[in-house]
Amino acid sequence: MAAELQAASKQQQGRPPFELLAGCAVQSAERVGGGGGCGSGGAHWQLRGSRAGRAAAAVPGPPPEVQEDLGSYDAVILADAMPLVPGSAGHVSGIEAASTSLAQLARSVQAVAAQPRFALMVAFHQPLRGVPFDFASVEHSGGDAGGGGGGGKSCGSCGCGSCGTGSGGAFALVACNSSKPGRPGSGCGDSSSTGSSAGSSSSGSGDALECWVAISTAQWAWELLDRYPLVGPDGRHNPQTEQYRAAVAEELLADFRDLMAPYVQGYALPQPAYCYAQRWGRAFITEPLGAEFLFLPAQKLALCGDVAMGSGVENAWRSGRAAGEAVGRMLRAAAAS
Repeated sequence: MAAELQAASKQQQGRPPFELLAGCAVQSAERVGGGGGCGSGGAHWQLRGSRAGRAAAAVPGPPPEVQEDLGSYDAVILADAMPLVPGSAGHVSGIEAASTSLAQLARSVQAVAAQPRFALMVAFHQPLRGVPFDFASVEHSGGDAGGGGGGGKSCGSCGCGSCGTGSGGAFALVACNSSKPGRPGSGCGDSSSTGSSAGSSSSGSGDALECWVAISTAQWAWELLDRYPLVGPDGRHNPQTEQYRAAVAEELLADFRDLMAPYVQGYALPQPAYCYAQRWGRAFITEPLGAEFLFLPAQKLALCGDVAMGSGVENAWRSGRAAGEAVGRMLRAAAAS
């Protein structure tokens, strides 16, 4: 994932003090200037990278001298650990070199234990007949897959005897996205979307698609990573190219067919209109740092997210809100002094 660093304040004449820049992949950062204040008289963060957004994560970043200038910022909030993890798609070079305290923070983040996952999104032209659930959390799946089921029938620890069989425990969670409240049947996308297609990809325009999402177990993710590595032979992040996604999608789709086979007896699972695979190298943090967020006032940098408090939507919200409030108080105090 491309690093997403949000500027807490941008002081440029003729512009408002707060500005949102979307679609930027930050690839390098440098702490420049002197002094502890904000604005033109103090130290600030110089960010460089690409305005191509997440697409920039597919290829190694160019050296800083040929990256685009993304501006000068008083403070930075890291909403993810990836900027501090060398070799990851979201690594931002130069941050850990800004100070000894940032180098220590980077080492702490890199030591945090995390589990990988693979996700499959697959859509069909017609609803899958016979499937008795919209959401299934599979027993003995080897870890939490993140919750967030559908709006209808559920399965899982139900004693039906079918959950998790067939695919050998490939998935920890399956959910029919189309069953969620307010979701149209076509919410999955179409065959023209970026990604890999496994099987048929000839979805007719205007068709209502039934969309399913399946999240792998950690064990199956590790096995897939043996064949589709996270890191290449050169030690660099292995990008999720179209060919990479297509190969993974083919395996995950076969697992999905096996999982659904007991429910769709009497007919074969149809060819999908859309199929897409996504790798999460650090999907779930198993041992977070144990703080709501981490804050280095001298460097005007905060770190929030699952690496701080652990996985889960509530933790993400609490961590991000607390980090934003702390940085906001610091900037207001500096502006008033």
